[in-house]
Amino acid sequence: MTVPVWPLAVLNSEAATLPRLAPRSLSGGASISGRTQVVASDAGVWVATLSSIPVTDRDEVLAWRAIEAYCDGRLNAIDVPLPDYEQAYAPFGADLSYEALFAPVSHGDGSYFSDGSGYVSSVIDVTAGGDLALGATSMTAVVTYAPRLQPGQVFSFDHTNKGPRWYQVKSWDTETSAMTFRPPLREAVTSGATLNFDRPTCRMRLRSDDAMRLDLRQPAWGNPSVEFIEDL
Repeated sequence: MTVPVWPLAVLNSEAATLPRLAPRSLSGGASISGRTQVVASDAGVWVATLSSIPVTDRDEVLAWRAIEAYCDGRLNAIDVPLPDYEQAYAPFGADLSYEALFAPVSHGDGSYFSDGSGYVSSVIDVTAGGDLALGATSMTAVVTYAPRLQPGQVFSFDHTNKGPRWYQVKSWDTETSAMTFRPPLREAVTSGATLNFDRPTCRMRLRSDDAMRLDLRQPAWGNPSVEFIEDL
């Protein structure tokens, strides 16, 4: 079954906590002396919150309820792209406007698809310079266009089995194109795989069974939030 994508064209948040790599740690509790031993994994897990999503008409209410029905609590995964305004941090040239670069293109008659979305094309062009093993945290990249690639930026790999996953640049050498990133690769990738800086996406689940609770004021108006956690 095809995993659906969160429809930003219909349900786009006005604020977000995206993305955040939450540490995974385990503690045996404190001893009598008060000392605590904590063991942590360097893998972490992605969490995300889409906040203040305008739900103000029939189509938006039904879209929200349809996604809630599909997710069925924490049962089914959904692909979550970064909101549009996160594209301002993509590595395009300083002389360009992200609004113009990433704006959807309409059909020839000026209309869009039924969900309000349009055609999109890639802008940033970066690929893996070699095969990368499961758990890798570094690579040599092949950069065709990414004039402002730098640490802190987020990209995604579209893995064959695990679907799209977010990764964050930790270090970048402009002379050698050597990159380190986190978390460790969720799945091996082959040489030439695309680093998606245009619309980084991650396969996630609802963080709790009631994460899509929708409270509406009459006649049908609300600003709900939804929390996700990476589908591991």
